[in-house]
Amino acid sequence: MRDAGATMPGTPTPAGAPPASGTPEAEPRVFGLDVLRALAVGAVVFAHSSPFFAPADVATHTHRAHAMFLASHVGVERFFVLSGFLIGRILLRDPVRDLHGLWRFWARRWLRTLPPYYLVLAVLALAFPPGREVLLRYLAFLQCARLEYLEPVFFPVSWSLAVEEWFYLGLPLLLVLARFRLRPVLALLLVASAVRWSLLWDADFAAAKYFTWLRFDALLWGVLAAGLSLRAPAAWQRLRTPAAAVAAVGGAALVAMFWLLPQQHVAMRGPLFTLTSFTFACTLPLAAAWRARPGIIVGVVSWLATISYPLYLVHLELLQAAAREFGGWGAAPGIGGALLLAWGMHRCLERPLLAWRDRRVRAGGGVTG
Repeated sequence: MRDAGATMPGTPTPAGAPPASGTPEAEPRVFGLDVLRALAVGAVVFAHSSPFFAPADVATHTHRAHAMFLASHVGVERFFVLSGFLIGRILLRDPVRDLHGLWRFWARRWLRTLPPYYLVLAVLALAFPPGREVLLRYLAFLQCARLEYLEPVFFPVSWSLAVEEWFYLGLPLLLVLARFRLRPVLALLLVASAVRWSLLWDADFAAAKYFTWLRFDALLWGVLAAGLSLRAPAAWQRLRTPAAAVAAVGGAALVAMFWLLPQQHVAMRGPLFTLTSFTFACTLPLAAAWRARPGIIVGVVSWLATISYPLYLVHLELLQAAAREFGGWGAAPGIGGALLLAWGMHRCLERPLLAWRDRRVRAGGGVTG
């Protein structure tokens, strides 16, 4: 999953601060947001390592299976909320006023997210041809656009990327229509949550989790947090400790729900997602203020955050290949191979492409050259 990067747009660069990856004009990275991203991708990789640590049927009521299920859910939801927060800050700080501004925003998003996605998609399509109709859906991010397409077997992790790409397409249009006010965004969030609860009351958990058009509420929580951080900075700062306390209570409630309720319980198709997104939004005031001095731990966290998008794209396929090749001993080579490949994709594809993008498509200016 990919967002704007764990930087705070508009933050002045302190002397000696390392540049954000691929950004020549160097906004400083925020360690707390890097922590959230590293935890998110780590949770997803941990969950998808379940064949090595837990029974094959992750729906069985065992403590290990519940842990895997919880890790997968919270990892993706954390990505969604963080993406909404960072993209919301970009759009609310530098509002789109015309078609040229819309193009500039979309061009920067697509140059960051699409090339790694289409590279992995092409490799998988060559190795495991999915058929023309299926491939077209993945090319257009429509793999989970209809209820009969849910739980994609080909390139499974891509369902969440479809949610984000459609959100990037629609959010600037929504904000223009709302004249960059937050009340319409809050209203849409409440409507989206209510629609999900009503439509999925009798559906299964897969419909609640994967259906593209019912997942935007998690990103909208992040947008609301971004608006609060920009429009009411004093209140945002005062909320650090109280919001973190609320997040701790929400986290405990999430653990209890996963341990006590079956997947098909009605609370797992509506309230669960709202509670998860709200809980992670409450971690943002404290995380956005968390700075750290350079060190080994900070370096490892920042490195994981930097490669999180390519790691998310490739880890599941490599874990499955390692399971076929090494059986129960495949976790280490699978995870190690995923980390190495993600680092290579970042160095050879992401970083050069983002440097080129920042020269050609300015965040606050026009297309150069």
